[in-house]
Amino acid sequence: MLGYLMDFKAMPSIGFALHCKIPHYKYEYTPDSETIEIIYIKSGTIIAEFEDWTCTVPPGSILIIQRNLPFYLYTKNNETNEHSTIQVISDFNIKLTKNLEADYQHDKNALVLPVFIAPCTENEKIFKKMNSIISDAGALPESSKMSRSVALVSLFHDISQIFKSQKLTSEKTPSILCYKVKKLIQSNYNENITLETLASQIGKTPNYLNHIFKEETGMNIHQFIIKEKIRIICDLILSRSLSFKDACFTVGISDVAYGYRLFKKQTGLTPGEFLKSGTHRK
Repeated sequence: MLGYLMDFKAMPSIGFALHCKIPHYKYEYTPDSETIEIIYIKSGTIIAEFEDWTCTVPPGSILIIQRNLPFYLYTKNNETNEHSTIQVISDFNIKLTKNLEADYQHDKNALVLPVFIAPCTENEKIFKKMNSIISDAGALPESSKMSRSVALVSLFHDISQIFKSQKLTSEKTPSILCYKVKKLIQSNYNENITLETLASQIGKTPNYLNHIFKEETGMNIHQFIIKEKIRIICDLILSRSLSFKDACFTVGISDVAYGYRLFKKQTGLTPGEFLKSGTHRK
């Protein structure tokens, strides 16, 4: 995991703090600003690139950017991006590492800041804190400078805690979540299952659940739903002698022509060819 180990040598201050909406967002960082930027992505999927590292950043995610490094951010498919961002100025020691988990073990006193935090409920709390800081940045008098610095340190601490808490459960959480998703899909194969419904039942945001599922299985939830429905259709027409039309209705696909296209794409065969072959190739 790409991230930073950091400790402050002086209390931080705000360079800028704002909420913005930018069409066709593209931004390339340059080495003229040795500061840190915290970005909460509200809408518009962003692609983040750094050397050989590339990451798809969906809405609800947080990015931590060391501004003097050659990060390149741009919206996927030229979407409009909406985000909240705070530039943090301070005298600090910071180390960029491509193996954050391992390096953290050798320096547990440092703040641990992943470059990318996937959507989760904790991110929403960070977003609220950021918006509070943004609102106060231009309103508080100079005498409140220390309170702003304390708020920034607290924000970094909270982000570091997200990494630590996720690390403690990282070996279990993805597998448990994916197991729950698969069981729900397999138990409700005859219904019109949606990502939003699954996320609501499991208690996670749709973006986060889809991200975790894809990381664990290599496919998104919609792709797994289709794969599972086609698997059951194959069983129904091969082992139980149902017609293709009845098999589609059984798994909740009311448009038979749509089911036909899905079947051929998934198996490489038409239903008739599959029945003659007696086997499911994929």
